[in-house]
Amino acid sequence: MSRIDFCYEFALAVYSLCTTVFAAYCFAVFVRPFLSARRRAGAVGAVFAGIVLAADLVPFYVNVMAVYAAAMSASFLVMIWRDRSYFAQKLFLAVTFFCVRWQAFRVVACIGNAGHLLAGRLFSSENDWFWFYVFVLQLVSEALLGSLLMCGAFFCLRKAYGSEPEHMTGSEFFLLVMPSVSGLVAYAVLRYFNYVYGRDTGKSPFELYGGYDILMLLYSLFCFLVIFAGTYVFRRWKNESVSETQREVLARQIEDMKRSIAYTELLWQDMRSLRHDAKNHFITLERLWEKGSIQEAREYAAAFQRQLLDVVFEEGTGSPVTDVILSGRKKEMQEKGIRFACDFSFPGSGRIDAFDISVILNNALDNAAAAASKEHCPFVRLSSRRVKNMYIIEVANSFSGSLFPDKRTGLPRSEKASCGHGVGLLNIRRVAAKYYGDLEIGTEKCDGGACCVLRVMMQLL
Repeated sequence: MSRIDFCYEFALAVYSLCTTVFAAYCFAVFVRPFLSARRRAGAVGAVFAGIVLAADLVPFYVNVMAVYAAAMSASFLVMIWRDRSYFAQKLFLAVTFFCVRWQAFRVVACIGNAGHLLAGRLFSSENDWFWFYVFVLQLVSEALLGSLLMCGAFFCLRKAYGSEPEHMTGSEFFLLVMPSVSGLVAYAVLRYFNYVYGRDTGKSPFELYGGYDILMLLYSLFCFLVIFAGTYVFRRWKNESVSETQREVLARQIEDMKRSIAYTELLWQDMRSLRHDAKNHFITLERLWEKGSIQEAREYAAAFQRQLLDVVFEEGTGSPVTDVILSGRKKEMQEKGIRFACDFSFPGSGRIDAFDISVILNNALDNAAAAASKEHCPFVRLSSRRVKNMYIIEVANSFSGSLFPDKRTGLPRSEKASCGHGVGLLNIRRVAAKYYGDLEIGTEKCDGGACCVLRVMMQLL
């Protein structure tokens, strides 16, 4: 090998090393926010760079796309090693990096080809070292341009997509990954066409057709645009869905508060009426007692007691807020013909706010009553208990159907699509998470039949 040939080989090796290491760095920075252990991002980049650079040392030809596909696959395995959460999102990140990196250097190659043709027309020197220096300048320019293009591309992608780990459904993954996959497939087809054309004619289409570079450049830029546009539209749609869910949660809370306030007003009016008539009731009882009408006095006292029970909840829960809520719920279920059993007590710890408990009770009893009303023998049972430092609320209702969990939330899907429906359980989970707890829901056997049981767990300490 001559000295100048060695210099060409050395320059190409340095170019490959620099661009590969920088691409690995971009890959690590791109996926770092989505990994549970941030230091694993370095391992992702190292595996990618190691496989690509090792392929350069192989003494025989290896397909370049196969090498980068292997490097991307190995990096993806590192991302999910010991942490398979957000599997689809991590796969989307790996595929997107693969495509963006290829398209970035495809743009650079098109510009480099144009620069090479321009240099050949501007300079007519036959000095080999002169052309070597031009070649080195071209490599440096391509490396800088490719690095800048990759940085800009991944910066825009992060801005468009965000930096939060999240569950991704199959349809969402398909929507996001298809622009990248279609770009890779089209690029593979073009590479195959170039290979066949060069094999059969002995010349590259880049050398014969000046417009071919422009076409490839426009194609690569269009791939960038499609990927960014798809990611941006997806994030806008996702954010609007979250905002809609938050509006539904707020509307549900306002509805519950209005209902509680309305019932409190009715209860207050009944209590004022009862207090106004209490003196007359006691006078009547006293006269019946003086006349010796013991049986009539007992019947009158029983009627008076029933009136009291209609105004005041039968068993105090330890909080006036939950007393009012459960009093209203009991009346509602009685009107609907639903048997309601309650063994609820407000937690003694002052850590849990009464408003948060009201959110749980309102949402849980709404869902339970709606499901139980469809059954032949409807019932709802509410209970609470304390297990060490955990406070558990349990709501069971008659239920003979099946629960179909949502893949994104893990909670049963709602059959209703109107505003306010389908967010009750999410609202309960949000409150439980505030106290480092969670909820579980499933079907069990109870009261001689099938029922749906919701348990909400919260820490008291």
